[in-house]
Amino acid sequence: MSACGGPKVARAIAPTSGSTGEQQQRQTAYFVALFSILGKVAKADGTVTKEEGDAVVRFLDNLGVSGDQRAFAIRVFNEAKNSRYTAIDFARQFAELTEGRRDLRSSLLDMLFQIALADGEYHREEERIIRGVAAQLHIGEQETEAIGRRYTDNAEAAYAVLGLSADAGDDDVKNAYRKLVREYHPDTIIAQGMPDEFVQYASQRFQEIQTAWEQIRTKRGL
Repeated sequence: MSACGGPKVARAIAPTSGSTGEQQQRQTAYFVALFSILGKVAKADGTVTKEEGDAVVRFLDNLGVSGDQRAFAIRVFNEAKNSRYTAIDFARQFAELTEGRRDLRSSLLDMLFQIALADGEYHREEERIIRGVAAQLHIGEQETEAIGRRYTDNAEAAYAVLGLSADAGDDDVKNAYRKLVREYHPDTIIAQGMPDEFVQYASQRFQEIQTAWEQIRTKRGL
């Protein structure tokens, strides 16, 4: 299956300014593969929830996708849910498009876990699809489980990282997160002239804060 000759759900996408025909074709194939896999995972338990739809909107916001491209991605997501192609078919296409880009492959798996956990449950069929996609992307079981733990670990632990309880209000969660980010950002610690050991500790703490925030944000739809 060629990168641009694999399964297609939608056929047209507005060209990015300055892109060549070949670049546009690859971009189209990338969007089809990415948002089709997201659609397949969202539909895996039989129903696409509002929380899962909201998660896709956040992905688009984070990617800076707008206008015709945004409409295209949403159409791909919606059409893929009932496509005759499987998530594995789209994963093979995504693997071809991201050869040598470990970061993009790990990011996809991260997005899949966010979609799967958006409704607060991790269904067996969602897990089966995610593990199948990971295998196509040559992401090992250990790395897959590590990514999944960001969203499947005990929620109480995530709140504890932010110094809160699970019944904290949304504003309290946001304020606690922002405060801790300011305190533990590595650049802040370095600027304060702290020793290397503390910089290393702060970096680890900063990552824990980010992971906890992503888990809580995804669960609450913030």
